[in-house]
Amino acid sequence: MKRNPFFWLSVVLLHVVIAAPAFAQMQGSANYSDAWGDTSYLYGSGVTDSPYNNYNHTFRAVTTLRSPSGRVSSTDTGYGSYASAFVSLSFAANDMGLYTVDTDHYDYCPIVFQEIFVGSSGDSVSVTGGYSISYHYKGNPTFEDPSKCYYLVHVPCSVRCRKPDQWITTCGGAWKRTHWDFTGIGSATFCDPFWTTTDHASRLGDCRDE
Repeated sequence: MKRNPFFWLSVVLLHVVIAAPAFAQMQGSANYSDAWGDTSYLYGSGVTDSPYNNYNHTFRAVTTLRSPSGRVSSTDTGYGSYASAFVSLSFAANDMGLYTVDTDHYDYCPIVFQEIFVGSSGDSVSVTGGYSISYHYKGNPTFEDPSKCYYLVHVPCSVRCRKPDQWITTCGGAWKRTHWDFTGIGSATFCDPFWTTTDHASRLGDCRDE
């Protein structure tokens, strides 16, 4: 049966009316990336979602974590009602620097049968290494054990890793110098489980991070 031009025009207008609010749903998307870590792994995540999904859209996230030396971990969630990607790389002492996470976000509209790229997001976390030097001076022996002495921190001593302000340890030199390695990941500091302490007759310098 032959259709007149007004019929086809009405079909086009109907698709526009249906599709317009469906596309509008993408404007409320909640898309983001995140990066963090510890001394075992560096992590990344990417989320694609919409709090207003009245048209049953589905979502996809493609997330990639890259290390300074070029190591890569990547994943694609495929489509679902909520897309949350997770990636990780093992911590490596010889791979310090800036770790980056990038996510491409996609939205599939079942009304118009179309995948829409809705943008990218990114995050990063810096991984650094260093050490703290701190000094404690000798106080009185403890009452319970005369071979142990109180050592008191030399102030100021705002370093990342050090012993407490008042430290009970084996009596030795007039000063104890502590060298303590650390790893910085973002704003967090991870002090190594071991440190070295040496006895000295005098203080060799000030507390510092290097």
